[in-house]
Formats: sequence, C-alpha cells, structure tokens
Amino acid sequence: MKILGIDPGVDNLGYAFVEVKNNCLFLKNWDILITTQLSEISEKLAYLFRNLQKLIEMEFPEIIVLEKIIPKRHGLCENGVFHSYGVVLLLAGLFKIPVKTYLPSEIKKALTQKGNVKKIELFNFIKLLFKNRLIIFDNPQLEKEFFKKYSHKLSHKLDALASALTYILDSKLLSCYIL
Repeated sequence: MKILGIDPGVDNLGYAFVEVKNNCLFLKNWDILITTQLSEISEKLAYLFRNLQKLIEMEFPEIIVLEKIIPKRHGLCENGVFHSYGVVLLLAGLFKIPVKTYLPSEIKKALTQKGNVKKIELFNFIKLLFKNRLIIFDNPQLEKEFFKKYSHKLSHKLDALASALTYILDSKLLSCYIL
C-alpha cells in the first residue's frame, strides 16, 4: 500500500511517500515544497497544487494522511496552513483518494507512547527505526540526507513521515508490530 503523509503549510509543505510491501516499510520519497520565493498567496497555492498533483500522478497513493489542524495553535497569522490543507483536500477529492487525519498528540503517542514529546525526541525515535532497518530508504541519497543534523527543514518532512507511520500502525498494515 502506498501512503502519502503531508505536513501542511503554505510556505513549507512537507511530504513523505511510504510504501508497505511484503511486510516491509519503504520510504520512497520525501521533500518539502517551498513557496517563500512567491509573494502572492494565490501563486503559492497554485504552486502547491501543481507540484502535489505531479507527485500524486507519479506515485498513485492509496491514502493521504494529514496532521489535523488545531485552530487555537494556528492563529490568523498562520492561516496559510488552512489554505494548504484545502489544496490537499481538493486534490484528494479530484483523484478520489481517501484522507485520514490525526491530532499531533495522536501521532506522537502512536510512535513514542507519549503525546507530548518534543520534535527532537520524535526525530530520534524515527532515526532509530531507520538505523535498525525497520524503515528502508528506497534511495541512498535520502538516507545520506536524513542522518545529517536535525533541522527546521527536516522537521516538515519528519512530520509528514510521522503522519504516514501513524496510519500504518493504526491500520495494522504490518503482520507484526515492529514499531
């Protein structure tokens, strides 16, 4: 099964394609769509739409997983998060792809057993999964990039991957509980 995890954001939208095949987890692709070079919100959303559309057409995910937006955490100054969320939902509707959402605390709890861990702790946990080959990089370049120092840029991709991993656990897509 192919899963597209997304960390919504209008300036930095993280995505991660994960595939469950033969009881193994493969990270097929992950990156960030950056729109800071564009000034108008309409240009940013069009850029996100076009690039996500290309990704969906290339990878054909069977489900899209998003972190739920908490309105109290995302004030008016961050309303771009809501706009990017709408772009993702629109594409899911156009391609008839189901969508699953999780609260940030649900994602953290599913992966670390604690709902209030810091991002660096989540990073270290996922890093351990890769080191123990419980998640396999489909591309050696992705692996090389991942084991660099934790950064803000990496956090968007990490959040997208964590969303996808939460869905895998929640849906019991693996025959054994390896995480």
